[in-house]
Amino acid sequence: MQVGIKVGPTTWKAFLSVYRPQVCEVWFRIDWLDRYAELFAYLRKHEIPAGLHFWGNLAGNVMPNFAFPDRDVRDSSLELVRKTIDVACEHGFRYVNIHPGSYRLSTIDLEQLSMLPVGGRITSPRIGARVLIENISQLHSYATSRNVMLLVETLPCREPMNFKDLAKGRLRTQNMENVPLATVEKLAKKGFFVCNDFCHTAMDVISDDREFLFSKLLSKTKRLAAQTRLVHVNTMLPPFNGTDGHLGILEEDFKNRVFPSREQLRALLSVFSEREDVWAVPEPFSRNVENSRALEEMLKVFR
Repeated sequence: MQVGIKVGPTTWKAFLSVYRPQVCEVWFRIDWLDRYAELFAYLRKHEIPAGLHFWGNLAGNVMPNFAFPDRDVRDSSLELVRKTIDVACEHGFRYVNIHPGSYRLSTIDLEQLSMLPVGGRITSPRIGARVLIENISQLHSYATSRNVMLLVETLPCREPMNFKDLAKGRLRTQNMENVPLATVEKLAKKGFFVCNDFCHTAMDVISDDREFLFSKLLSKTKRLAAQTRLVHVNTMLPPFNGTDGHLGILEEDFKNRVFPSREQLRALLSVFSEREDVWAVPEPFSRNVENSRALEEMLKVFR
């Protein structure tokens, strides 16, 4: 595995000035393209392999969605990702990672880090899954033609009310009808590539039983492994209510009894221990450099 760090347009200088990662994932807003010029130049100059994690908004702050059939959503979402793939191709980046979407439309405020459902805009899982497969097939073909990998990330089953104060925000959940893990597995079986976010995959189900959660997480990770090219390595605290936690893998995190535990995380990473084609990137809300270094240390046991 190759260990990376997650950077954005306001954080990259602080992180990369003190840490030279093997690889790098960029939190990328297509509407902020001009803000990334210096970062992209730095990555090229220092020959740091990189990928883009796609974010953006449709008209009315609607979140891009690849599992929704209405043309106003479908066409605009595809166009934004094609533009992002073009950016990745231009700069020689490895992948574009996208969230597959949901069967209910939502708005997203990327400044306030909050989501809300759009009243009356919902589709069935049957139609949504069909639309998703069609859209991912199109984007996969386009990405391949541009020498870029398209990755589809696993999602939790519920969303917090807000992400800015996640400890409080995730105490109140909302059901956006996110694309379930079973549908992402169908994409993998068709040959499409996957980003396995460990906490997202774990929160495909809701349970207070840590051993049950880990058993399910490990089995799903193994089922997705052949098509996995990126893992997001995070942890979380209770409640295990279907929402993500975005905590780290530092000693202080494990002392607080996060999930997955250190031993469970090692078991998950062991699935990819001999895979140089898989990148591993922590996504904590703070101390990114320390977490990437901690992941490097954790992986030394497999060498």
